[in-house]
Amino acid sequence: MKNVTLRTTLSLVAFGLVGFLYIYSRMQCVEMDYATNEVRKDVEKINLVNKELKAKKAKMLSVKNLRSFATKYDLKVPKHEQIIVIQD
Repeated sequence: MKNVTLRTTLSLVAFGLVGFLYIYSRMQCVEMDYATNEVRKDVEKINLVNKELKAKKAKMLSVKNLRSFATKYDLKVPKHEQIIVIQD
C-alpha cells in the first residue's frame, strides 16, 4: 500500500513540476514577445525619423534652396582656379 501511495505522490509531484515548467516557459515566451514587439515599434519609429531627415536633407541641398542661399549671402560662382577637386 505504501508503494502505491508513494508512486501516486511522486506522479503528482512530477506532473505538478512539468505543469509548472510549462506555464513558466509560456510566460517567458509571452514576455519575450512583448519585448520583441517593443523593439519592432522602436525600429519603425527610427526608420520614419530617418526618412524625414533624408527628405529634409534633400530639400536643403536642392538647387533652388542653394541658389536662394547664394542670393541671400551674395555669393558668386567660383573661378576655375578657385575650384579644388578632392578624390574619395
